[in-house]
Amino acid sequence: MQTRRTLRRRFCGSPSVGSRRAVEPNVDTLVAIARMRDPLGVLSIYVDADPCARTGERPAWDIAIKNELEALRQRIVSEAPHDQRTVILTRLAELEPEVLWLLDPKTTGRGRALWATIADGSVERLSMQMPFPNRVTLSPTAHIRPLLTALDDAQPAGVALVSRAGVRLVEWQPGHIEELGNWQFVPETQEWRMMKYVSGSARTQVTTTLTDKLKRRLDVQRRRFFAPVAEAVDEVARQRQWERLLLTGDPRLTEEFAKALPAGNSRRGVLFSSRLLHDLEGSALSEAVAGELAAAKREAQLALVTRARDAALAGGPGALGLADTLAALTEGRVHRLLLDGAREWQGAVAPDGRLLAPGEQPPDIPPDRIVPEPFLAERMIERALSTSAFVTPLEGEAAAALAEADGVAAILRW
Repeated sequence: MQTRRTLRRRFCGSPSVGSRRAVEPNVDTLVAIARMRDPLGVLSIYVDADPCARTGERPAWDIAIKNELEALRQRIVSEAPHDQRTVILTRLAELEPEVLWLLDPKTTGRGRALWATIADGSVERLSMQMPFPNRVTLSPTAHIRPLLTALDDAQPAGVALVSRAGVRLVEWQPGHIEELGNWQFVPETQEWRMMKYVSGSARTQVTTTLTDKLKRRLDVQRRRFFAPVAEAVDEVARQRQWERLLLTGDPRLTEEFAKALPAGNSRRGVLFSSRLLHDLEGSALSEAVAGELAAAKREAQLALVTRARDAALAGGPGALGLADTLAALTEGRVHRLLLDGAREWQGAVAPDGRLLAPGEQPPDIPPDRIVPEPFLAERMIERALSTSAFVTPLEGEAAAALAEADGVAAILRW
């Protein structure tokens, strides 16, 4: 059979980074923000500049953030020691131009974020197309979970649109689609003989037999066609470091194509959708893919929870519950951390850096040397990232499946 291929068409939405200096929205940024610390606190502000929320003179996000900042100032006045109070309030006043940039409707990107240390004066900014919750926090370290969730949703994904006509390969990111390849299936039929005329009652049986034979020939040719295309798709996925590859189309075709993909890449998940998207273009394709990725993400998250739970209960490479997961994080054994994206935890930190569940008291450490940790989720994420583990914030059914296990589990390296 013959293969025809065309390359690289790009459909772009809005730019992903604003005009003011801003860090790039990627995993390296996440790690850098997670390491921000300050003895007087790190101010973290997340803004959802939803265009649909501009119903009056002041957008809804402007009102929400300014109300939270005012509430923060009131807490500082009433709770902070006198020598710290003046420094923090002065720093908040210095950051007002940065806050105005976050709230400005003209700033690029629906999701905007700012992290600013109080004592040393550093500031990091970010804008991207994925939404953030409207939130203001001041804590010893940066608040990173909203960024983690947004980056998880914004990760580029490969999409192979499989049909009887061939395979299209595109890369999806929020707001745009880039076409990377289009392989057309052209069956070799020149050697097939036309059926001679058959009369009488035998015609139906002969026609059915011939149809089945031609179908089998097409199936064989399509499998041969899929083999080199699947290798090419896998190579593109490796070069572009996709963690997700979505196969869309007739399940009989996508399953056959998945069988042709080279084995052995444990970092990349292969997802499936039965929607027929091969003929869509531009924004219509981008929106359809986004919906399918969201549905596939929910199924994949539930599968990860099931895998971690089954492994833990069988005594294998899995951890279930807060105490077991924290112990695995301390030992650097976590391959993928799974945690309820909406849940908060409190715990403690031992002098040697061990993260402890509430009430956990190591026998080798005096109680007065254990420091309370009110932002345990942030510390878990930071510890996972520092050991090159993946972190998956769970939603919906997957989060509910861990409700009785403290909302935390892990797939372990060993």
